[in-house]
Amino acid sequence: MKTLVIDHAGLRGNTIGHLTTSHADPLLQRLRYVYNITSPDLRFYCRGADIPNDFTTKYRVNQVIQDSRVIDMSLIYGKLIKNTRYLIASNMAVNLTLFGTQETHMRAIQRNSYFKILSINRRINKNQTQVLLHILDHCTEIFKEYLTIMEQYIIQQSIQDFLFKQWLEPLAQLQTEQWLTRTAFPIGMDDMSNFCFDDKDNEDTWSKKI
Repeated sequence: MKTLVIDHAGLRGNTIGHLTTSHADPLLQRLRYVYNITSPDLRFYCRGADIPNDFTTKYRVNQVIQDSRVIDMSLIYGKLIKNTRYLIASNMAVNLTLFGTQETHMRAIQRNSYFKILSINRRINKNQTQVLLHILDHCTEIFKEYLTIMEQYIIQQSIQDFLFKQWLEPLAQLQTEQWLTRTAFPIGMDDMSNFCFDDKDNEDTWSKKI
C-alpha cells in the first residue's frame, strides 16, 4: 500500500500538498467526498476488555478491519484498567440512552461496520490503546490507499485524551458484569483470532507527502 499524506487544505481547496489539481479531478473529488462524510462531528467513544496477547499482536497500524457484530461503547470513561482499550472515533454512532442505558452513556455502531486502525500504543505494563476510525463500507479502498492529516489529528487528540483520562478514576458503571460481557470480544476478530475482513494489502506500507 502506498500512502499519500493529504492535508485539510487540499481537501477543501484545489491543491493536494504542493500538487495543483483541477476541481474536476476525480481523485480529489472522491477524497473530498470521503473527508466531508467522515470528519464532521467526530467524537471519541471507548470500550475496554482483557484481550489475549496473541490476539492483540495481530493488529497492524493502517489496517482496515470489519466486525459483523454490534459494537457497544461508551461516551464516558476513566483511566485504562483493562489490558486493551479501543478508542473509536465516529460520527455515526447510535445513541442508546433512550433505551435505559443512561448510566453507561452507551452508543452503538451497527453490524458489519468497518474501521481503520490509526494507532496502536503499547505500554510497558502490556496495556495498549488502539485508535480506530469508523468508516463507511464504500470508503474502505480510499482509506487503505491514502492517509490524511485528519487521521494524524485524530491520533494527536487520542494521545491527549489518554493522558487526561489516566488522572480519572475508573467508572463503576463500566465495570459491571453486564457491561464487560458486552465489550469483551476483540473488534474485527472471531474467537479464534481470525480477522473478519482480509486486509493483507497493508502488510508492507510506506508514506509519502507531496
